[in-house]
Amino acid sequence: TVPYVPEYTAGLVGQYTHSLGLFVRGGGNLVGKTYFDEANTQSQDSYWVFNAKAGYKREHVTVAGYVNNILDEQYYTYRVTINGLDNDLATTGSPRTFGVEASVEF
Repeated sequence: TVPYVPEYTAGLVGQYTHSLGLFVRGGGNLVGKTYFDEANTQSQDSYWVFNAKAGYKREHVTVAGYVNNILDEQYYTYRVTINGLDNDLATTGSPRTFGVEASVEF
């Protein structure tokens, strides 16, 4: 297996929009088992990341709140063990994140 390439990925998103401009969106991304070295000795199991957004859109203005990584799934985007060091060098995925966004379209 090629390092840093998941065995599979999948995503699903759904959205409901009310005629008054209110909307709710939710979705998830599935990432398969990933190996972090060419010998396939370092790996992480598959995991899900779920996101949600709710807001209001009217004509050219949108205001919304969101939560990314709702379940606060902990995962690596990069990981390597260097001989002679006690710890791995790693980059973790984004933790649970909350936010508000607003946009105007011209």
